[in-house]
Amino acid sequence: MLADAVEKGVLWVVNVLLATLVAVVFIQVVARYILRVATVWSQEAAMFCFFWSVFLAASVGVKRRRHFVFDVLPGEHPLVRAIADIGVLTLAGAYAWIGWRVARLNYVIVSQPSEIPLTYFMAAIPVSGMLMIFFLVAEIVRRPWWVSEGGAR
Repeated sequence: MLADAVEKGVLWVVNVLLATLVAVVFIQVVARYILRVATVWSQEAAMFCFFWSVFLAASVGVKRRRHFVFDVLPGEHPLVRAIADIGVLTLAGAYAWIGWRVARLNYVIVSQPSEIPLTYFMAAIPVSGMLMIFFLVAEIVRRPWWVSEGGAR
């Protein structure tokens, strides 16, 4: 299924970002406390990796139905699943729409150390929202609310 392949790709990117984050923070610590030199770029690179990995991993959490979970109501009831999915779709749509607008507006604002437009940081929000929508729709198609549990699989 396409959603599974996209999930693998997103998880690969998240793993690369997290490995990069660990390496950059390690370099920053060694540079500051052992070599006694300042690395101007390291804090910004670490924030970029962290920000993108969090938002991309959140979209995978939506696909796996692990991110937005409330244990108050029986989660397998079709009405509860429908209400939960509509709520997540609404939130993901807001991420995509408002995040796009925020990312576009931040193109003129640059970060101080690198002078990279903040759009590249903020783009994680609409990308995550679009991935959440894609993953959730794929899961609804795979396991619709309106089909009983026996016929859904």
